[in-house]
Amino acid sequence: MFAPDLDRVPLASEELNRAMDNDELVMLYQPKVECGSRSVVGAEAMIRWQHPQRGLLAPSHFIELAEQAGLIHRLDRWVLNRACTQLREWHHSGNPDWSIAVNISPMQLLHPDFCGQVRDALRRNNIAAEKLTLDVAESCLMSPFNGGCGALTDLFADGVQIAIRNFGTCFPSIARIKRLPVNELKIDRVFIAEVDINPVDSDIVSTIVTLGAILGLRVVAEGVDRPEQLRTIELLACDQSQGSLHAPLISGSLFQHRFGSKAGTFAAGDSQVVKDIAFG
Repeated sequence: MFAPDLDRVPLASEELNRAMDNDELVMLYQPKVECGSRSVVGAEAMIRWQHPQRGLLAPSHFIELAEQAGLIHRLDRWVLNRACTQLREWHHSGNPDWSIAVNISPMQLLHPDFCGQVRDALRRNNIAAEKLTLDVAESCLMSPFNGGCGALTDLFADGVQIAIRNFGTCFPSIARIKRLPVNELKIDRVFIAEVDINPVDSDIVSTIVTLGAILGLRVVAEGVDRPEQLRTIELLACDQSQGSLHAPLISGSLFQHRFGSKAGTFAAGDSQVVKDIAFG
């Protein structure tokens, strides 16, 4: 008999429950780099599932399952706590200026104790509120019926940074943006892909940068994968960049090794890299 093609077999909620119980979830990190100086100012934390049969799975494979099975709150809480714990370790290793960004699902924003969970994670790890950035989807914040803005407003008042991810895809109202508790606009990668060769994309990025400057918001370019893109977004005065050009997704220990103040020389062929990426 032939073994089933696992890619065609849907994941089950029992598997995800087991993953959280058996430490199959891992957190990987992508650097956020300051344009101009090109220094690392922090990282975005990204969850992956080290499935025992299917290998390393991206969130697109299991987030919807988590939402449908009622596991998304537990999953988001794990992400928040793990990211804050990692940031504490980086701070203790000589990088006190680094910050961490975490993606927050719309459902988690509606959890009655969401603010309490964020404050507890910061307090237990002795992290200043301004060192944590919550990345929220543009579509979530732009909805006039969104009930999560109250929680974000409270955390914003505490000093927690709020970023709109995938910015530019929902044609937001400038008047609405001005009223939102927001510190950062993350330009969607669709506008960065050809920013160095497509005048329309370049103009769009320039417009978002200008909007950010008027409103006093940081502007981050996502999906920077080529040197030409980086040079262009720097000329357009973006504040920060993210993408595979700076580094692939890597574990917290490798992130410290490559970018920390006490970092050693990183060898591209380091045999520890594969193990670190998979098991963080």
